[in-house]
Amino acid sequence: TGLGLTIARRMANIMGGDITVTSKLAEGSRFTLEIEAEVVEWAKPVLAEEVHAEIEGGESLRVLVVEDHPVNRMILEAWMSSASHVTATAENGQIAIDSAASQPFDLIIMDVNMPVMDGLSATRLIREGGGLNADTPIVVLSASARSEDHEAGLNAGADAYLNKPIDFSALALLMGRVSGGREAVAQTFKPPSETSAAA
Repeated sequence: TGLGLTIARRMANIMGGDITVTSKLAEGSRFTLEIEAEVVEWAKPVLAEEVHAEIEGGESLRVLVVEDHPVNRMILEAWMSSASHVTATAENGQIAIDSAASQPFDLIIMDVNMPVMDGLSATRLIREGGGLNADTPIVVLSASARSEDHEAGLNAGADAYLNKPIDFSALALLMGRVSGGREAVAQTFKPPSETSAAA
């Protein structure tokens, strides 16, 4: 309703399509988007269960999820649980540092923008602290797709950078390489600058 629907319809119109609606009182509404689109073949998504099977020894990973949004934390926890991984959560960078100082993890997934302490600051402190997780692979998450933000994450000590909304196929690919250490995780994807240069 309101401005959101107007924007959505304009976007559909730009793509040569439209959004229509049928509505019945006390029953609800059905919105239909119609656009012309080319059918392409996509690679088969990588499921968490498939990645789990490829992990050395079939062992579960111990993952620290650092995310201030409760729904995002819940989604990540559920996805990890589907592959029998053990998940601990933190809602800001300071809690993440405390958790990283008290127990070892196989992987840390760190949101960038959080209250109290942001993800990049927390990543730097974990790397510089020399504690239990100083060499643990860290993947930072951000809604920003700008190459300079990607580089800032890597410069802070992160090994990989994923955009939001999370591409779980990409995350699964990263997790499948955690057993190889930070170098293996870092080589999963090229930084945007390298990709642009290659193009």
